[in-house]
Amino acid sequence: MGPLGIGLLGAGAIADLHAAAINQLDSAELVGLWDIDQEVTRNKALSYGCRSFSSAEELYNHQSIDAVLVLTPMEYHHQYVVQVAQAGKHILVEKPAGSTVEEIMDMQQAAVDNQVICMPVHNYIYEDSVRRAKKMIDEGRLGQITQFYMMYNIHHADEV
Repeated sequence: MGPLGIGLLGAGAIADLHAAAINQLDSAELVGLWDIDQEVTRNKALSYGCRSFSSAEELYNHQSIDAVLVLTPMEYHHQYVVQVAQAGKHILVEKPAGSTVEEIMDMQQAAVDNQVICMPVHNYIYEDSVRRAKKMIDEGRLGQITQFYMMYNIHHADEV
């Protein structure tokens, strides 16, 4: 079996991080990408060294794509996750995964029905500060939590 063929739906700034990570793996190959802006699609595909697709459907139905990263704005996550699952491809969906609990449950059901893995990106659950906060909550040291607000404040290197 060759490398896992990966496609990107959406080519915003987060796609740069995902493409760089995929391109460093021997076990995965960035096959191509699609973005609603075809100029962005062409430019990013050229910079990532992969194919540009003319539609989302062309990308997720392509035979060399095994998994799709849904990197679109959140209001499109539900639509694309369901479509990609129905195409029989595994999915990684950026956060937040959906707008409502019902959307997320529907995405989960689409993955189950089509026997694919759908994984939301929750990369910070392993951060020390998040683990420490969870431990404090579990131990009851913060009282009863009735509301939660988190501010993302981390520096990423300029180079990817």
